[in-house]
Amino acid sequence: MSRRYSETIGGYCNRLLRVDLTSGLCSVTPLAEEAVLRKYIGGVGLGMRLLLDEIRPGMKATDTDSPLIMLAGPLAGTSAPSSSNVTVVALDHNSPGGAAAGSAGGYWAAYLKHAGYDGLVVTGRAREPVFLSIEDEKVAIRDASAFWGLDTRDTERLIKRSLFEHSKFSVACIGPAGEAMLPGASIRNDRNHGVHIGGVGAVMGSKRLKAIAVYGSRPVPLASPVKFDDVTLVWSRSVSTESDSFGSAIDRATELLGHVPESESQVLMGRQLAKASLAVAFRDQLATAAADSWTVVPKGCFNCGTVCAYDCHVNEGEFARASASICGCYESVGDVAEILGITDPSAAIAVIDYFHALGIDSALASTVMARAFQLFDSGIVTLDDTNGFELASGSVDSLRELLDQIVEGYGFGGEVLRKSLTEIARISFAARNLCAESTDCGTTEVGGRVGPEREPPKPDCPKSNAVLLQKGSGGEWGDLGLRPAHRMASKDSVTGIRSTPRPHSQHLWANCLGVCLSACRGVDGAMSFSAQAVAHATGWEDFSANEAHSIEEMVASLHRRVVLERAGGQRRNRQLLGVDRSAG
Repeated sequence: MSRRYSETIGGYCNRLLRVDLTSGLCSVTPLAEEAVLRKYIGGVGLGMRLLLDEIRPGMKATDTDSPLIMLAGPLAGTSAPSSSNVTVVALDHNSPGGAAAGSAGGYWAAYLKHAGYDGLVVTGRAREPVFLSIEDEKVAIRDASAFWGLDTRDTERLIKRSLFEHSKFSVACIGPAGEAMLPGASIRNDRNHGVHIGGVGAVMGSKRLKAIAVYGSRPVPLASPVKFDDVTLVWSRSVSTESDSFGSAIDRATELLGHVPESESQVLMGRQLAKASLAVAFRDQLATAAADSWTVVPKGCFNCGTVCAYDCHVNEGEFARASASICGCYESVGDVAEILGITDPSAAIAVIDYFHALGIDSALASTVMARAFQLFDSGIVTLDDTNGFELASGSVDSLRELLDQIVEGYGFGGEVLRKSLTEIARISFAARNLCAESTDCGTTEVGGRVGPEREPPKPDCPKSNAVLLQKGSGGEWGDLGLRPAHRMASKDSVTGIRSTPRPHSQHLWANCLGVCLSACRGVDGAMSFSAQAVAHATGWEDFSANEAHSIEEMVASLHRRVVLERAGGQRRNRQLLGVDRSAG
């Protein structure tokens, strides 16, 4: 017999914090019944289920009653390896349909669990800017007028300073891009981490919610603590074995910066670095700079043994004293440099930090900016169009100015590229969904890679529509675009089920659990270890790796269900997506 709301299930606090910013009321409700928890686990799975319960047909991401959901899984804040991930779920602001679901590491999720909450749902809109502080049982909505307009770096620092014993809090916040409700706006936390998928920062900004600061001091309840600690110890050792080849944490950070596929045919270049050989050369320069002329400081997440986040401080040259807080490998820096034509690794560090400070997705914004630079170089965009502002390719000053224009809404960037940012985000989303049932497109994305066995998408593919920046008959500029990023759907060899685009099942499972992908991907026995951890945490002793795999497949289909809900379940959408809206 399953336990109901009133009973505590190990791994869960069974407490969902609900905040209505319109009324200013905060309340705590049970998370879910046991059957629901076992079906969706937590994180992205439970978050998407909650979203389906909260939304109505035709709802927009920035509507007052549109929910912003932040959840930690059952393993977050425990002794499981890298048990640090928070999942953010909301309606997709970048598109007219679908859901946004992304995850970030750091300490925020662990501290939320330690405060006694599995997650929070924010609705409503404050009259003036506010931030939320959570410290165990103490929850408060506080005035954020002094922080509105600040970048994410200053916001985190000053909000911590405003709180008692400030250094212990973890802060998730938005920057000016979120305040302006731009597509691609991100929520940044603990400096090195953030979620940008679907423009979740814009959803937070629409509520006039600048930040959420959290700290807790309670352990996560476990059904079988000894068994749980035993299996997570073995699991952690397996994760450590995988990362030992990197040597010290500093060696690992340096290695990550230079890690891209060795085969030149696997590198799909951006705007200026048109040859794969140039990308490999930039990678080598980046790794050399990190090792020889930068100070690289590893920054681990909660209970992290792999340390894939780090601060890079430039010590010499034109960009001396520039720094960036990064999480991930070469793509964090290299992709944006390739798209924007930056050839100096130190300049790339300065630009990446500016994107993060403003709180905007660097991949999405840099795609728009790169196209503008390209058209200026070719004479299609002129000084008359830019009000005398020269779009100098690869110039950090030009990049910063253009990004300021986009975010603040003035000049060529504010008048033309803002609209283009919206259009590219919309088309990219549409292409990803349309290609879910396609087998004629290769796997590609701007600044990403293609496998050597596949070609880039066919130029005449109707699912790869490009929207070009061009002057209309009235002399006004239209929308700007490139062929959108999209990936081919995959088909499970055992079940025959075609999943949603970019399924990355291990990532989905890790997000459900509340652990970093590094605890699962490439780790021998990770699926078995994680299933055992769930069993010992919750008391579901018959929980198995097979059940975990079935949950992955189910979670992968939830995005399609959200699309249907937003569209009101129209027949055309059912046919397109191949999903029965009435299915569980």
